[in-house]
Amino acid sequence: MNLEHDRFLLRATHLAIITHMRSALLVLIMLTSCAVAEHIEGYPVYKFVDLGDISERTLTELKKAELTTSTTSKEPLGRLITEYEQMLQTGLKDHHAIKLITSNGDETMIFVPQSVYTRLWEKSPHDLAKEHKTHSLSIDVDTVRIGTTQYKRAINTAITLVDKEPVLRK
Repeated sequence: MNLEHDRFLLRATHLAIITHMRSALLVLIMLTSCAVAEHIEGYPVYKFVDLGDISERTLTELKKAELTTSTTSKEPLGRLITEYEQMLQTGLKDHHAIKLITSNGDETMIFVPQSVYTRLWEKSPHDLAKEHKTHSLSIDVDTVRIGTTQYKRAINTAITLVDKEPVLRK
């Protein structure tokens, strides 16, 4: 896969979309959604509380919740719905948030495709701990900016099983 060629095509697509869009907000999102790729290596933090997925199903559930909430709660929920809609439009659809611990001990959140997320959970992290194994991830990420928030999105991922105690958190 040629990363430079893919970024060129992505930028060309963004320009074509921008010329046909009338909404200044969507133009801003599309202009800022592509950044130079970064390479990150590390180990996943196995959290037993889902950090969230970006999907049409989640958006539908948020919209249903908005209909049943009080007026005072609608504003924050409305902002969240708008953010999810923008995430879906900028390429985070069907991605899950995971935390990754890098070699220098930093933790970073990355949105990975559903297929990668599923591979990380094929075997129970508790079973991996009994075997003293964990996954090692090598990820190329790009940055998606929505409003003032930047999200890291995995574009290429390699997963290997290594001899190391997994990080488990509630």
